[in-house]
Amino acid sequence: MRKANQVSDIAKQHMAAWHSQRPSFALMGEFSSGKSTLLNMLIGRPVLPAKVTVTKLPVIWMTFGALSACEGLTQEGQLHELDSTKPDVDLWDQYLVVRMTLDAPMLQYCDVIDTPGISDPRLAAGSLKFIAEFMDFAIWCTAANQAWRQSEKSAWKSLPKRLRDNSILAITRADQLASSTDLDKVTKRLVTETTGLFNAMCPIASHRAMDAAEMGQVTDPASWNASGGETLLAAIKSSINVAQQIWDTREAVAPPVEATNTATDQRPKDVPDEAREAYVKTASAQSIAASLSAAVSQIRQPISKDIVLATVGQVRDVLLHDQQLDDAHAEVLASCLSVNGSDSLDYARVLTQVEQEVEDFAKGAWCYLASEG
Repeated sequence: MRKANQVSDIAKQHMAAWHSQRPSFALMGEFSSGKSTLLNMLIGRPVLPAKVTVTKLPVIWMTFGALSACEGLTQEGQLHELDSTKPDVDLWDQYLVVRMTLDAPMLQYCDVIDTPGISDPRLAAGSLKFIAEFMDFAIWCTAANQAWRQSEKSAWKSLPKRLRDNSILAITRADQLASSTDLDKVTKRLVTETTGLFNAMCPIASHRAMDAAEMGQVTDPASWNASGGETLLAAIKSSINVAQQIWDTREAVAPPVEATNTATDQRPKDVPDEAREAYVKTASAQSIAASLSAAVSQIRQPISKDIVLATVGQVRDVLLHDQQLDDAHAEVLASCLSVNGSDSLDYARVLTQVEQEVEDFAKGAWCYLASEG
C-alpha cells in the first residue's frame, strides 16, 4: 500500500469524485482477521478469486452498477481499463486503487472499500491514511481468538477521529471460540478497551451468515440471527443513514479532465495507430457508461444539479473531442450534453438519456471493439 504523501493530487481528485457520488465505508483489519469472508458475506458472493495473495492487493473500491466494470487508478492519477470478466489480480499490485462496478444489493446504498490486510503494523498508519479521507465510516475486523491487539489499536487511533463516532468493531470468527461464555468474556473486555473508539460492536460468524443468506436474501432466519448477521446488518444500516445525511450536504466533485479514462493497451504492437485509438475510445466509452449506470442507480429526488452537470461534463470531455459527429447517435448525445443547469430540467431523465446514448456509442460499429482481437 502507498503512503499518503505518495498519492498525486490527480489521483485524490478521482477518489474525491467517486466519494461525492455516494456514501462509502471501508473494511479494515490486520492480515487474517476474517475481513475477506465478511466482505463476501456483505456483497453476497465471493468478490475476488480464492487463491489471491491478499497482502499484495491494492485498495478495492466497489460501487453499484448493472453493468460489471473494472478500472485501475495509479498513484499518478491515470485510469486503466481492466478485464472485469476474468480479472488478472496478480497484476493489480501496480495500482493504488482498483474500482469495481458490481450488481450487489449492499452497494445500492453505499460504496464499499476493501483495504489490504495489515501485515506490518509499522506501515499501517501511512498506508491507510490516503483512503481515510474518502470514507464516511469503517468496519474494523478483529478476530475473536486474538481480539484487539495493541497493533490494531495503534493503527485505528492513527486514523481521523471523526471516524470513531459512526464506525463498527466486528468481532469475526465468533463461532471459533470454545463456548458462548468465552465470547462473552471477549466482548466485555473489548467494551472496556475500546470505549469511545467505535459506535457499535458486533460479534459475527461470517461463514454461518453466508450459509444462511443467498445474494443478500436471508434463506435461514434462525441461523442468520444466531450468526450475528442481523445485528451487524442493523448496525451497518444505522451507520449508512448517518453517512447519507452527511453526503446530502456534500458538494459534487468533477473528475480531473487532464487524466481522462484510458484503456490498458493490450493489443499487439503492430495494430495500426488509428485502430489502437479506436480501441482506447471504445474502452473509455464503456467505462463512462458503467459509471453513468452507477450514478443513475442512486438518483434520489430532488436530484443534485451539480452531480448531473459534473457527470455530463465528464462525458462531454471524453466523447465529443474526436467523435464522428455524423454518427447516428451523435446529434442526440450532443443535445443531451448541452444542458445548461435550468432548475426546470428533469435531471434524472437527462442523465438516463445520456447513459443510453453512451452505451450505444460504446457498442457502435465505428468502434474497433476489444472483442474482435
